[in-house]
Amino acid sequence: MRVSVIRHSVKCNLEGQDEFFTSYDEVYESFDGMGLQENLLRGIYAYGFEKPSAIQQRGIVPFCKGLDVIQQAQSGTGKTATFCSGVLQQLDVTLVQCQALVLAPTRELAQQIEKVMRALGDYIGVKVHACVGGTSVLDDKRILQAGVHDVCP
Repeated sequence: MRVSVIRHSVKCNLEGQDEFFTSYDEVYESFDGMGLQENLLRGIYAYGFEKPSAIQQRGIVPFCKGLDVIQQAQSGTGKTATFCSGVLQQLDVTLVQCQALVLAPTRELAQQIEKVMRALGDYIGVKVHACVGGTSVLDDKRILQAGVHDVCP
């Protein structure tokens, strides 16, 4: 399997430019040029994105192609939306069973991922659930048995 590595390290220099290192050389200036489903694009634009951030320009398409992607960037650069877009693009929403399992190190991050996944997938009809500690296991079990596309434990 081909591995696409995206590393974003911020280094102060005279121009204040960020440096990118990637093994995937395609850069997309717009979401429209990425070949995303129309309803996913609707969700992306409804969420407030107008054009992709630098990490989204390089990370969404490799994710959609099923490549392994490693992203590293500062907070607020669009990493969550990048991988959520890739996951949502690959879902078959007519098949109501878990197709993606997203692991997060904290409850807050799992809930943030769930929120972004729901928002971007709003026009697709995606079913997402975050299983986190401190909530009812019976409720989680009921929701999972009813069928979801994405789980964020």
